Amino acid sequence: MPEEENVIHQTCESAIAWSRVNTAESIVGVQTPLSWSFWDDGGEIGFRRAYCELGFLPRSALAIPNRIDEKFTAIFYGRASTNVSAFRAALDAMPFTSTEDAEQSFFSTRSTEQRDRISGRRRLEASLRLPLAALGLPLRLRKIRADSEAFWNESLAALTEENVRQAVLRLERALDRFSDEVAAQIVASTVATFCSGRLERAIESTPKSAGTDADNLALRLLGGFGDLEEVRVSADLWHAARGDQDLAPFLSKHGFRGPADGELSSRPWRENPKPIEALFDPYRALPEEKSPLAAERRRMEDRKLAAREFLTRFRGIEGARGRLLLRLAERYVPLRVIAKAAFQQTFDVARAAARRIGQLHEASGKLKEAEDVFYLVRDELIDPPADVRILVEARRALRHSYQEMDQPLEFVGMPTPFALKPNPEPLTLEPVVGLGVSAGVAEGVARVVLDPSEAELLPGEILVCNTTDPSWTSYFLIAAGVVIDVGGPLSHGAIVARELGIPCVINTVDGTRRLRTGDSLRIDGGTGVVEVLA
Repeated sequence: MPEEENVIHQTCESAIAWSRVNTAESIVGVQTPLSWSFWDDGGEIGFRRAYCELGFLPRSALAIPNRIDEKFTAIFYGRASTNVSAFRAALDAMPFTSTEDAEQSFFSTRSTEQRDRISGRRRLEASLRLPLAALGLPLRLRKIRADSEAFWNESLAALTEENVRQAVLRLERALDRFSDEVAAQIVASTVATFCSGRLERAIESTPKSAGTDADNLALRLLGGFGDLEEVRVSADLWHAARGDQDLAPFLSKHGFRGPADGELSSRPWRENPKPIEALFDPYRALPEEKSPLAAERRRMEDRKLAAREFLTRFRGIEGARGRLLLRLAERYVPLRVIAKAAFQQTFDVARAAARRIGQLHEASGKLKEAEDVFYLVRDELIDPPADVRILVEARRALRHSYQEMDQPLEFVGMPTPFALKPNPEPLTLEPVVGLGVSAGVAEGVARVVLDPSEAELLPGEILVCNTTDPSWTSYFLIAAGVVIDVGGPLSHGAIVARELGIPCVINTVDGTRRLRTGDSLRIDGGTGVVEVLA
């Protein structure tokens, strides 16, 4: 296929730093052309709106540039990546904290590269806009979340009667909403990064108090907030599994979620509830004290104890500063998952609209089958090209070839892909090391899961996976601990693990390749070390 026709692979021209650490959690796997054409505009616009709103970028930066090197996201061999160089340039204007701290939170890396100095005017503007954005953020997100739910319910009901043009218009409406919701999520993530970073710095700058577990104190304070939406998903499933086993109420609230829910062609729970039904027996096997709400209460109590330990480090006026940091973290860190739930629900509207378009094109004979719609791009939806069947098959074959390969999590310039190979037999018992993001130590048998729709996790096993999205949350409750290849301290998996009090090690890079189902593991969610015992 000629390069200019390759809709799921782009070309970087400069020595730009790229990372998949943050992106892979949302833009899942090798994208279909339609899914990427949605993310490419929707995500890029969202990033730019957020950073202009916060004063990190001038208003002129709202326009999407033509050069890949200047965009915040790009796609290489079907996998989305984040332009770390562009993020660093924007985050340099972030007030009250360092770019390196923000980068560590987003990408689990710290850059030492030389960058252009940000003007005093830009920093001043950002120092005014960031607090203003933070003040209005809780109310803004509550409204966005309520609106996304209403839009989802209304759209699913209406789409069954809509024609192609109406369904395409609905998909474009979803794109507009999606961009706003992504912008809100970026603002929420930035504010959460600031709060968590300041809290960690405060702990590092004060002397240890007798009896405190200083190494894990920050992790204990960054969880246990209560009322986290992802915990409510598990709580509602717990009720269904142990109650009347009627999934209808559950799906009416959470049916937009599902495996690989950052890919438009995936099947959400509302279309395929089998992954959820498969969790009924494991949930019923758990003791009552393992319920999501009981786990949440325990973490809330532990956070209170950690807060007392934290405040013993301060004297006089510094105590007031410490209490303020605790309140800020409690108020803003959980907001990140609210915004993400909103844009995922809107994304599911686009998915439903695409399937409706595919069904209508199949009925008219334009497409061989409805699922072929995901191998079109947005401007081909109303009137597919004359050679659409040949085009679809070529794009499907290209995507399949990309699914047979992987690429580094971090790279400069163009990535060098490599062929995926079956897990080799372990040659040594060397520890797997990542980032400890949820305190605690757990031992258990490893269960390597690459697809949550096919998971057979048993209570007490250690879940080992590549990355997580909210569809994985219900498996966390069963696991004794979690090991994740990709992510950072404010990734979805890290936040949920802390809220449930489950030890979690993230950003191991190759844990799913080095660990095998059946290995006996000990994981330390504080130090980030995963030991293979046998």
